[in-house]
Amino acid sequence: FDFLSAFYYMIVTSSTLGYGDIYPIKTASRMITIVLIIAMVGIISDQLSKISQLMDNYSKYDTVYNDIRHIVIVGSYSELSLLNFLKQFYHEDHGNVKTRCIIVGEGYPTTAIVSILEDPRFEGKVSYLESPSTNIDTFNKANIAMAESVFILT
Repeated sequence: FDFLSAFYYMIVTSSTLGYGDIYPIKTASRMITIVLIIAMVGIISDQLSKISQLMDNYSKYDTVYNDIRHIVIVGSYSELSLLNFLKQFYHEDHGNVKTRCIIVGEGYPTTAIVSILEDPRFEGKVSYLESPSTNIDTFNKANIAMAESVFILT
């Protein structure tokens, strides 16, 4: 084997393409195959990186709510004020409250808010919407026109 043949087999093997039934025999065609394989590895890795970035930008808290029986909470609330509000709203003295609550927040929820969302007392009743609270799209996502109430916590 000469150097180019060894280099060709190394590239084909490391790219896991295999040798197949049809393969280049001449030196020029092997060089073209090597260039194409290296280019495809670069292109594929670049595209996978872009897909990964798009997936990182996706937030499970940015969704559209079509509930009819719900309330919306907006404002500059603290985790404690939010927790106290939800405890009072879903308190057993009020019976079995089935109204869903959508909390609108400017950014990704803090760990304290995530723990409130995952609290068994509010399971399936409380959701978070990551969106600017003064944006008209936020009101549409929260279906504010069909909300029973909107609470502004400060």
